[in-house]
Formats: sequence, structure tokens, C-alpha cells
Amino acid sequence: MLNFIQAIPPILRTGMLNFRSPLQAYRLAEAMVRWRFSTAAQLRRAVARDPHRIAIIDDEGEMTWRRLDEEVTSLAKNLRAEGAGPGTRVAIMARNGRGMVIPLAAKGFIGVDVLLLNVGSSEAQLDRILTEHRVDHLFIDDEFVDRIPEGHDGVKVTVTHIEDPANPPAMKPEWTTLQKRVQTGGNVTLDKIAHLGRIIIMSSGTTGTPKGVIYGEPKTPKVAAGILQRVPWRPHLVVQQTASMFHAWGWGNINLAFAARATLVLRRVFDPVKCMEDAERHGVNAYVSSVVFLKEMLEAEEATRPYNLKKPRFIVSSGNAMPAWLVRKLNKRFGPVTSNFYGSTEIGQVAMASAEMLDADPETAGPAMPGVRLSIRDEEGREVPQGTVGRIFSANGMMFKGYSNPEIPIDIEDNQVAIGDLGYLDERGFLYVCGRADDMIINGGENIFPREAEEALGTLPGVKDVFVRGDKTDPIKSRLVAYVVREDSEAGRNLTEEMVKQHVVDELIEQAEPRDVFWMEDLPRNDTGKVLKRELPDVKAAEGR
Repeated sequence: MLNFIQAIPPILRTGMLNFRSPLQAYRLAEAMVRWRFSTAAQLRRAVARDPHRIAIIDDEGEMTWRRLDEEVTSLAKNLRAEGAGPGTRVAIMARNGRGMVIPLAAKGFIGVDVLLLNVGSSEAQLDRILTEHRVDHLFIDDEFVDRIPEGHDGVKVTVTHIEDPANPPAMKPEWTTLQKRVQTGGNVTLDKIAHLGRIIIMSSGTTGTPKGVIYGEPKTPKVAAGILQRVPWRPHLVVQQTASMFHAWGWGNINLAFAARATLVLRRVFDPVKCMEDAERHGVNAYVSSVVFLKEMLEAEEATRPYNLKKPRFIVSSGNAMPAWLVRKLNKRFGPVTSNFYGSTEIGQVAMASAEMLDADPETAGPAMPGVRLSIRDEEGREVPQGTVGRIFSANGMMFKGYSNPEIPIDIEDNQVAIGDLGYLDERGFLYVCGRADDMIINGGENIFPREAEEALGTLPGVKDVFVRGDKTDPIKSRLVAYVVREDSEAGRNLTEEMVKQHVVDELIEQAEPRDVFWMEDLPRNDTGKVLKRELPDVKAAEGR
């Protein structure tokens, strides 16, 4: 209750619960009662306040709140007319844009369960997902339709985005498009009080088979309020969201943007130059992104021209650990506005460093979010003293309800779930994340974290991109392996393996020296910017070099 009371001021500052007339007050109350705090509810509140303001700018153009609401409602009625409702499972495999937003918002009006699929899912993965989750509807961008496996004729396919309408992809006769569904609508009445369906986010990290992480829709604004206390969302911001919408972080920020009646600037494919041009053209004054994208945007400006950008209210990142040098670089360009969110698909929010916290200490992940329990534990599950590195455990009221496959084990201690990272808490209760628990190595009696070497190499002149991981295949001596992308510059061309190794030793300790250095054209990354370890050269390949 205390956390909820403390959350009221930041909620009011977003304009989420504000109204200017009795009619608006009625519509806000109606939305809260009928759809609680789902995406559909936030949409109805936004259209009640600002029907003619621009809600979305994407590759297909602009949409006002009124038009967006009309298309979402029409889709909801169209699906309901076909029998969709509580228990129906709707999968979405779409990039950032209306093709993701419209079906996701329609969910709240008819109570279906929605599965958000990674756009990097292979045909084999999609086959397993459609089968194991008994999917009824699949909304999918045209570029992915060739991954739809045979043998799923019972799944109703809707193509959400067609890149070239003059040359559409080959489609089966029974398939349809999002545009047709929206135009057709349905002669049905939506429920007065909607059932709250579930959100299932496919979490596979960078190595494994997708796991369905089940969430319930938020029933109160408490969860959003935790973020609002550390990120200054305000009404009518122009927000560029490059963070992928098919992840929990992306989904959460859709709701925040809707609540604040912000204009979302979205592009299906990330292009750093295009992002900077969009920011200049549309007057972007807030950014929701990830480390890799922010880094590339700064590099794009350095390589092209200075852009006339508005000073942002905030830059917020998640999905990857943000190196201290990037925090300093962003704050030098934009002012002290950079914040970083730390969480996981399973747990949701864990900790967050506000712009003030991160400016003062770029290494910290910040204190636990309101309502979050956070502890550091040893291998036996016992809490460790302050300042001691251990496994990070956490729990909160909005964490996942379990995996869709109940046989997948969950590491739990004192009703808190292991995140899979190692870290420690300082005397203020601020969290510091050292790296993945399964990536740490022990060399010469020292605990070595790949992330530390990676951050050190990020400051080496000539390094454009870098990833470091631990290799434990040698039973006698573990080692670090560095994967380096050179800059197209004199410093990059002159970079040698010995320089890479020596820089790590100079910045850290001798035991952190990478045993192997691989030169890469690019690092294989997924749509959130995480490196795909399975696609990196095998460390055994170094033995034959």
C-alpha cells in the first residue's frame, strides 16, 4: 500500500489519470473499469483526451489516436465475430510498427492470450511454438511468411505488413491481411467488462529453445509507477522506440507511451542514420532503446553530420549492460539524461538507475524498483554479506506466472527467482551486475568476468564492436575469448592481437588477458542487440590458427 501511495505523484505527472471535463472523467473511469490497465485501456484513455494528436509514426505513415482506436476496435470485432475470446491464442511475429501495435491492443478488448514471437525465430522454432501453444491465429509480417511450417492448416494467418504492395508475397487462399480485417470489422458487441487475457513472451536468450514466459495484464498502475519514479515520462512526448516490441521491455513501453499520450516514432528495421534523421525531423525528445542501438546512433552522427536534435527528457536503455564509457558519451552529447533498466523476461523489473544516479556512478544498475525484493546469494542459496559477489535473486508482484511448459525448472530461494547473473549490493543498496553466472571463469585464483574485459576493450582506439566470453573447455585453465570488430580507420587497421591482450592487462589484471582474439566483420546480434553466442566461431578453431 505504501508503494502504491508513493507512486501516485509520478502517475499524475504522466497525465495518465488527468481529465479536463466530466465527460473525459467518465471515459477514463469507464476504461479503467472495463479494461483495467491493459494496452486497450490506455488507448481508450488517450483517444478520450487527444483524439486528433498523432499516436504513431511508422514506415506506413502517421496515425492519430482516433484512427488507431478505430482500427484496433475493428480488428477486435472482426476476431470476435470469428469466435475469438478467452482461451483463444493469438501469436504475433512482427517488427516495430502498427502491425505489432494493433493486434496487441485489440487483445484487451476480447480477452485472448497473446504470444509475442521473436522475429528471429526459425521455421523449426515456429513449428514447435504453434504446436506446443496450440496457436489459433498468427499475425505475421510478409518477410517471415516463408518460415510458416506445413501441417498447421488450422492456424488462421493474417499478414500484418506488406513491404511492396505491388509485389505481395505468395499467400494461401485462406490467408488474409491486417488491412482486410480492419476494413471488414464485425457486427458484434464487445463485452462490457473484458476478460484479462495473458501475455506470453518467448524467451530464448541467445542460445536455447524458446520458452513461453507467462504474464498477466497489470490490474493497477503500480508496476508502471515504479518506472515513472525514475524516468520522467510526461504528456505528449515524441518518443523514438528502437527497443523491440516483442520483448517485455518493448511491451511495457508501449503501455507507458499510450498512458502518457506520447507520439511513438517506430521503424521496422533499425538504421542509425535514419533514426537520427527521424529524431531531427519529428522533434524527438525521448528515446527508448538499447546499448547497441544508442552506440550506433552516436557513431552515425560522428560519421555524417551534426543533427539538430531537441534535448531529450530521457534516454532509457535495457536489454544489455551499459558500459560506463557509453553513459559518459551519451551524457556529453545530450546532457545527464541517460538511465538504465535492469531486469529479465521472467522477473520483469528488478533495479533501475535514474539519470542522476547513472551520471554520478555509471557502473551501477541502481537500487531495487519499488515493490521488488532483491537479494544476493551463494551457491547454496544463502544470502551473502554486503559487497560480496553472488547470484542475483529477485521477485515482484508483476513477475512471470511460470513457463508455458511446466517441466522447465525454476531456481527459487525464499520465493525469489534466480536471474542468472552475478552481482553485489553496496551499502546504499545499489546493485552492481558483474556478468552472467555461467560466463564467469576462475583463472589463477581470480574471479574473472568477461563483461569487465569487454568494457575495457570498448575504450581501445580502433575497436568498433567487441564481445568477450568465458571458455571453460580446458579443465585445467579457463580463459577469456575476445571477438573484435575493427573500425575502418588507421587505428582499426593497425590493431593487433597483442594490442588487444595488452590493453586488457593494463586496464584490469594479468589473469584477465584473453587467450584468443577473433577478428570479426560484424558480431551476430538479435533484434535487441544481444550477441548470438551460438553463431560465434568455436574457440577450438583458435587452436588451428
